[in-house]
Amino acid sequence: MGAVYDVPLIPTDANPNVFVKNDLIYAGKVTSDIYTSYKISKNVSLYAGADNILNVHPDLGVIQAAKDYSFGTQSGGPWDAVQMGENGRRLFVKVAFTF
Repeated sequence: MGAVYDVPLIPTDANPNVFVKNDLIYAGKVTSDIYTSYKISKNVSLYAGADNILNVHPDLGVIQAAKDYSFGTQSGGPWDAVQMGENGRRLFVKVAFTF
């Protein structure tokens, strides 16, 4: 049998004597990356790419009835740590030298 966890309760913004569950459910997300490289010479290579090309962002981790409190104990604010990051698309170009 799996472990059963109690979900903490937090006060609502409208009435601090009314509590709601601090239970966040996130939707699944898919990100797409693309990379390419070109060897300019024996010692120089050029790389270019894009992480998260469709600019997917994580869900906002907030309880609507308790916005003031729901993410008050998290260091990242309203965004929980996610693999895709919170900044969306990232483009890059780099040159590599081999000696």
